[in-house]
Amino acid sequence: MKWLRYLLVLVCAGSVGCSSDGGPVGTGISPTAAISGNVIDVQTDPASDGTAQAELPAIEVSIDGLPTQRTVADANGNFVLSGTFAGSVMLRFTLPQFQVTQRLDVPAGSTVVLQDIELQPDAVVAQAARQLEFFGTVDFVDCNDGTLLVHERRASGMQYHVQLGDQTGLVDGAGTAKDCAAIVVGAAVTVEGTIDYTAPDNTITALVVTLSASPPAPQQQQLQARFWGAIAALDCGTGFVIVDDSTQRTALRLTPQTRLTGSGGTLTCGDLQVGDWVRGQGQIALRAPGVIVAGHLAVVQAPSAGETLRFLGVVTDVDCTAGTLQLGDDRTRIDVDLTPSTVITNRAGRLLSCEDIGSGERVQGVGRLAADGSGVLVAAQIVVRHPGLMNPLAG
Repeated sequence: MKWLRYLLVLVCAGSVGCSSDGGPVGTGISPTAAISGNVIDVQTDPASDGTAQAELPAIEVSIDGLPTQRTVADANGNFVLSGTFAGSVMLRFTLPQFQVTQRLDVPAGSTVVLQDIELQPDAVVAQAARQLEFFGTVDFVDCNDGTLLVHERRASGMQYHVQLGDQTGLVDGAGTAKDCAAIVVGAAVTVEGTIDYTAPDNTITALVVTLSASPPAPQQQQLQARFWGAIAALDCGTGFVIVDDSTQRTALRLTPQTRLTGSGGTLTCGDLQVGDWVRGQGQIALRAPGVIVAGHLAVVQAPSAGETLRFLGVVTDVDCTAGTLQLGDDRTRIDVDLTPSTVITNRAGRLLSCEDIGSGERVQGVGRLAADGSGVLVAAQIVVRHPGLMNPLAG
């Protein structure tokens, strides 16, 4: 990444600048941005093996240095901060037990969504982080490397590294598919994608880039969002699906209006299988961002035996004699098989046995899809986590 950081310096020096003031290019106006999220768990003692659960405490969410940007998460852990802030900001969570911060880069006028947040005394862990409605100007494009540098819409705004991949859709303002060669320096684009905010450069991995774009409309309460990945859990009774792209885990809700398709045409929820690779789009409510309400879900690849999937949830049933574990995660069910080679630890790394896993505990791990097509995951590794102070809807 050394060449990229050097290039960033060159581009900033040769353009209008990369400081953090101003508004849309040439106007001095700062459009409204938003940070939205939902907290599902508060880990008060990472080394504890206790099983007692309690509801979420009061959680104040604020942005350092901006006294007006302060709110309290609702009973379900949802929060939204909205204003004319932009650039690098420090998001602070204040609880009775501790305070913890997370630095975020927020392009002017855009929305950052943090889904299914776990608060720890030393970290903020979100199952998915999304960048929505990022409007800017292309400063650099490398189609061979799949790299864009996009300058946000402030006269002296920041530059962002946008990574194009196999799952990135490129379209024009009318929705017509384009290829990377259509992207030129100086073009106006909107970017929607996912963020790895733990990476040094806060790379945005694009799910869709719209060319010849117009600035987004004033902030909406319902936002378009894309998703892709493998189905890690589903429950057609509740209409919930968990999609995992190996980096981010996203909860989807299917409704009677959701269009389900595959290579053979129209599908029903009963046709979906754990391990199916899917992509699609839906809506996120700014004030309840934990779930994407799916408008369209397309199965693009069938599951394969031995496929690796992550799992996360609250233990609803454990049978050490049979070597089975059942988890609940965002109103889905996950069936996990334990074998003699399954490594079980607590968060501190201490080895545990199946008998140490209690109902109501929160676990996470990695497993391989069973070869019999049952959708069961054969666990390779399990970490048993202190249940913490939880949103009851998360289990």
